[in-house]
Amino acid sequence: MLIAESLTMRRNSGLSLPDTLIAAAIIAIAATIALPVYQSISQQSIENQIFIDTARIEMAIEKYRSDWFSLPETLQSVGLAHLNDPWGERYVYEKTATNRYRLYSQHQTTSTVREIAN
Repeated sequence: MLIAESLTMRRNSGLSLPDTLIAAAIIAIAATIALPVYQSISQQSIENQIFIDTARIEMAIEKYRSDWFSLPETLQSVGLAHLNDPWGERYVYEKTATNRYRLYSQHQTTSTVREIAN
C-alpha cells in the first residue's frame, strides 16, 4: 500500500506540458510589455542627461561671454572640454558668425541629437 501511494505522489508532483506552456506564455507577455517601457525610460534618461549637460555648457559659455565680451574659442576655454555625452562622445561646440554658436552631441544613431543655437 505504501509503495503504491509513493508512486502515485511521485507521478503527480511536477508540472505538465500545458502548465509549462502557460507559464512560458505569461512570461513572454510580461516581457513584451516591460521591454518597451524600459527602453522608453532609458531613452528619456539619455535625453535628460543631454539637456543637463548642454545647459551646464551654455551657462559656462554665457559666463565667459559676460566676463570677456566674446565667445570662447573652444570648450577648453570654459573648462568643460572633458565633458562627454551619454554615449562617450565629446560635445561639439562651433562658433558661427555674428557672435552665435552651435552646441550639439555628435552621436548619430539616435533621435536625441540636440542642436542649440544662441
